[in-house]
Parts: sequence; structure tokens; C-alpha cells
Amino acid sequence: MHAHISGSARIRFPEMTPAIEKFAKKSRIDVLQGLGLKEEGTKLKILMELSEAGRANVYELWKRLPDVGHYSTVLRALKILWQKNLVEVVSSSIEGRMKKIYALTLLGKLISRLVKGGWRSAAQLLAESSSSFRECIRAHFSRDPYRYWPLTRDIIKKVKPYLIISIPSPEIEEIVRSIEIEWAKVYFGEQFDDPESRAWISKYLKKMAHVSWIRSELLPFMDSYIEEERTRAREWLQVLDGFKSDLLSVEKCAKLTDFLTEKEGGKV
Repeated sequence: MHAHISGSARIRFPEMTPAIEKFAKKSRIDVLQGLGLKEEGTKLKILMELSEAGRANVYELWKRLPDVGHYSTVLRALKILWQKNLVEVVSSSIEGRMKKIYALTLLGKLISRLVKGGWRSAAQLLAESSSSFRECIRAHFSRDPYRYWPLTRDIIKKVKPYLIISIPSPEIEEIVRSIEIEWAKVYFGEQFDDPESRAWISKYLKKMAHVSWIRSELLPFMDSYIEEERTRAREWLQVLDGFKSDLLSVEKCAKLTDFLTEKEGGKV
């Protein structure tokens, strides 16, 4: 395994083991299908071509992709890609006229990286774009060096568009942090409920707490978890105390019954 985690944006992500690669490939297919993109399909071809060109108008893309069909086919595909938040429109004045120039959004860039270079390439783009993403990778690396691909997958899902109502996507730092905090709360909550997992999960938690924004979110979560555990413990002790009282009552009744039986039998 080769990996380098530093403070810079450039991170060498480790290659996946065959078992992890199997799940990662399936996840790649699920992501593309979720966006309505097919391998060798027109929309994906246009997306990849726009990735190479940087920016282009409909005519330029049509000329660069002679096998996709009519000009109108490219136009319709671009409209769908725009609705899916994969491309954005940049108005540019050309010869006194305003023409729509298309470029990839962050989501479009992530998908093109995923198609060309897999999860490692897509994760690298996020590392270059987000300091919070880099902090997450460093925090997880000693325990889970492959955390980069499910985190990248979840970010892609979070950046997916609102097709009906035009709502701007949240900032990438906000997206990364919300995903990581939600994951941590669910994951650590489940693990702390298992006594055998508490030792190593505590070490994991301390490692992640070195990241200030993770620490600030986890501290109130831990306070709430501790209070819930105390409440559960009090309730359980009350149940045990009641059970003990019941046993004592049964014991007294048993002794009284034995006494009455002996008396009635003439043995006293």
C-alpha cells in the first residue's frame, strides 16, 4: 500500500484491495445510473468531451462528436445535463451575439474523473477543492485508508440537483462536513453500544477529534450519549431493584406457606 497524507492538496490515495474494489465498482455503476448516464451513451460522451474541451457551445460539441447524431440531439442532451447539475451555462459575447457556452460543474468534473480514473481520481479532485475533505482523509487514514471512496460517493450524491426547484447547491466544505458528522454520529453510536468495540472505537474517536470542526460537533453528541446511557442505567437499576423486591416477597410468602402447612399437619 502506497499513500502519502500531507497538508498539501496533493494526496496519493492507496490502491484498493480486490475485495474493496468489487464494492467500489458496483458503487460507480450505481452513481452513473442514478444520474441517468450510460456507458457509451450520448450524455456521457458529451460530458467527457466537455471535460476535455473545458468549455464549448452546442455547435462546437456537435462538431467534435460526429457519431452522436443531429445538432438537436446534442442540444437536448446538454439541457438534461444542465438539469442534473452536471453542466453550467456561461454567457459569452461572440461577434456581437450572446451564445451559451457550457462548462462542467463540480459534480460534472467529479463524474468525468470517476469515469476516466475511478474513485481515486475523483477523490483527488475533492482533495484539491476542499480542506475539510483532506482533514477527513488524514483523520481516517490509520484506521481506514480507503475512506476516500465512500466519502467521495456520498459527496456526489449530496451534490445531486434539485430538478424542479432551482436551489443553489451548498458549498463543498459544508457538504463534506455534514456528511462526515452524520456518519460519525451513527457509526460511533452503534459501536459504543458494543462493549467489545469500545476500546478501539475510543482510539478512533480521539484521532478524529484532532480535527477542530469534528471535535466541536462530537462533544455535544457525546454529552447527549452519556446522559442517555445514565438514564438507561437508572431505569435498568430500578427494574432490578423491583425484581429484587419481588423475590424477597416470594421468599417471605414461601416461608409463611411452609409454616401454615406444618401447623395444619399437626407437626408443630
